[in-house]
Amino acid sequence: MQKASLKVTIRNLTLEDVPKIIELQKESFPYMANEGMIWKENSLKSHGTLLSGLTFFVLS
Repeated sequence: MQKASLKVTIRNLTLEDVPKIIELQKESFPYMANEGMIWKENSLKSHGTLLSGLTFFVLS
């Protein structure tokens, strides 16, 4: 059996990641998204200084 390889990139979050984070929330929690219970873009962007210190991983 052949093992699949997976590329993982680890980096700090940036403000450019905000739209992707919102889309990920919508896909992960559709019922909460329908009720408006996910982070909004302006809320995430207002936490910009906090985002810069967080680590995020990207599977590609």
